[in-house]
Amino acid sequence: MRNVPRLLINTPDIEIWPGGLLRARSNHDARLLSQASHVLRRKRDGRYLAVQLPHG
Repeated sequence: MRNVPRLLINTPDIEIWPGGLLRARSNHDARLLSQASHVLRRKRDGRYLAVQLPHG
């Protein structure tokens, strides 16, 4: 496991989650979430907006 501090950043509309903490809704989401270091998620409906991957 990584020894990186896990921070959840909240704004009124968007959350930034550390990778590996969210549940995937589809195979495509699962592949992206498994590699992500951070995930942007909309609070209103829980939709994933973007992921930060190690290679860009």
